[in-house]
Amino acid sequence: GPAGKKGAQSDKAPDGFDSGLCWTFTWTAVMKKLLKVLHLLSSIGYIGALVAHLFLLGQLPEPAPDAVYVDTRQQIAQIADWVLLPSLALVLIGGLLSIAVHQPYIFMGWPWVKAVSGLVLFEGTLVGVVGPAGRLAELAREITDPELLLAASLPHMRHEWGAIWVMLAIAFFNIVLGVWRPVRLWPKARIGAS
Repeated sequence: GPAGKKGAQSDKAPDGFDSGLCWTFTWTAVMKKLLKVLHLLSSIGYIGALVAHLFLLGQLPEPAPDAVYVDTRQQIAQIADWVLLPSLALVLIGGLLSIAVHQPYIFMGWPWVKAVSGLVLFEGTLVGVVGPAGRLAELAREITDPELLLAASLPHMRHEWGAIWVMLAIAFFNIVLGVWRPVRLWPKARIGAS
């Protein structure tokens, strides 16, 4: 009767797909949104940590074994270890998982350019920002002679500002690429794109 037909139809989604299949699509959509939010928030954390690093460098006195210099160096190292690096790791994980979850991205060029530049960002951040920040904090804590501290710190400080600005430039490039999403990076990008 009509009740039986109604009950049979209730297992179907409005577009005629099986409800189990429709749930899979819904779960994928939820995952896409969650990964997008994760990627966005971790990008904010990464850029915010770099800006905080720059701000503290601007307030930093000349290398000297005094409380202000030592404390500022410790703060910079803590930001690098507890905010910068975890945020960058989440940016990379979220971006790569987004490519895996959203199949059309596999056939587009811009997500892969972002993935490669993200790996460059990761290595550059480790070598140019996090490593020197930790080493300079360690030197500030251990060396009490002003001349020795200056001599030991200078090699690590030489490219400190430049490394942060380069990382910021790459990060902004990735943001522009993610917003712009140019199809011309890969001529076949339209195939399978939603």
